[in-house]
Amino acid sequence: MSTIDRVCVYDKPCPCGSGRILITECSPDHTYAKDSQTWYEGKLECDHCSKIYKIIENVKDDCREIILNPSDGSNSIKLKSINRFCRGLSK
Repeated sequence: MSTIDRVCVYDKPCPCGSGRILITECSPDHTYAKDSQTWYEGKLECDHCSKIYKIIENVKDDCREIILNPSDGSNSIKLKSINRFCRGLSK
């Protein structure tokens, strides 16, 4: 049975300041894991902000960013640029 390594790579306050934004890097826990098997999970721990924003991945300049995307169409907030694993990220 395989397990998954999870490492928190981003832990900051949400836009309103009463919650947290967490980004976790996940990968298989075995010796032969490849970069392409790594993915990111985002969690918005705020009742107010989770109604306004969602965490998405954005492909930009052949690399991926994790951003907060507001539902009202205003400017997105860049959270983390994932340069180490530019290829093979999954949503």
